Amino acid sequence: MFSVLLADMVGGWEGIFFMSAELFASLVNVLLPMLLTGLKITLEIAIMGIIFGFIIGCLTGFVLQWKSKVLKFIAGVYIWIIRGTPLVVQAL
Repeated sequence: MFSVLLADMVGGWEGIFFMSAELFASLVNVLLPMLLTGLKITLEIAIMGIIFGFIIGCLTGFVLQWKSKVLKFIAGVYIWIIRGTPLVVQAL
């Protein structure tokens, strides 16, 4: 869809590769804030995921060292489920 929009803006498919500097600058002025907003959101999600994953991993590791069989069983089941599912499914 973006390529069609870009083609319409520059006057057809043959004009895509011969963009004027003014048109390029206007496209950058429009698209760059959106790209930076997306980058910010992506970094926030990634950092939060790393923090939560680290905390959950540490807690699970500590629980496996305790003597409580019930907590060890729960931690073992959690690890078994996490190891058995693809990363794409976990990301959903």
